[in-house]
Amino acid sequence: MAKIFTLLLIFYLISSSAFANNITINRSSGLPAAGIVVYLTAKQNTAEIIAAKKLFHQSPTTISQHQKKFAPYLSVVATNTDVTFNNLDDITHHVYSVNANSQFDFKLRKDSTEKSLSFNKKQSISMGCNIHDWMAGHLLVLDTPFYGITDEKGRLIFNALPKGNYILSLYHPQLKKTDLQDKHDIQLPLNQTYKLTLQRQMAETPSQQSLDDFDFVENY
Repeated sequence: MAKIFTLLLIFYLISSSAFANNITINRSSGLPAAGIVVYLTAKQNTAEIIAAKKLFHQSPTTISQHQKKFAPYLSVVATNTDVTFNNLDDITHHVYSVNANSQFDFKLRKDSTEKSLSFNKKQSISMGCNIHDWMAGHLLVLDTPFYGITDEKGRLIFNALPKGNYILSLYHPQLKKTDLQDKHDIQLPLNQTYKLTLQRQMAETPSQQSLDDFDFVENY
């Protein structure tokens, strides 16, 4: 009976929404803005939206240390989701957070066990490596399950979200404050592609590469 109820609820949510809400983000230059996190926050928690949030389930997210880089450079998860850090290199890494409200600091030795964390508050977390100071990574923790990342053409599709009024927000570590803080009111379902152009030129994403490459002593 529980399975039948869940299937009926999913069908109701899908049938009450547009199957594809298309969003396109462009840079201030007019070129597509790839790799931008787009997230929606409901302005009113209707019964449909509450039900959709309860159905949301995200698989654990993995952030790797690979070729002396954070991979991926930018990750996004919902609150209380497991984030696993692993080391794919044959050297030691020492991962730490920059933000004071989400401090962590741990070593990942080669062939060592993974480290898993979760976060119960919305926040953006910047990360580095104490051994390789050019390494940089970012983790965005959201209190909404309605999010995604734009593809190479700056496109993102939100499938089958409940109808209602939402606030659309953007995130990327290289976005200027005006684009990070700006909020956009939208109503779902969309009747056409929602197009948004960034107000300011984005900074370049760091290469995570040092000209003076080195490996730290093994007994660090």
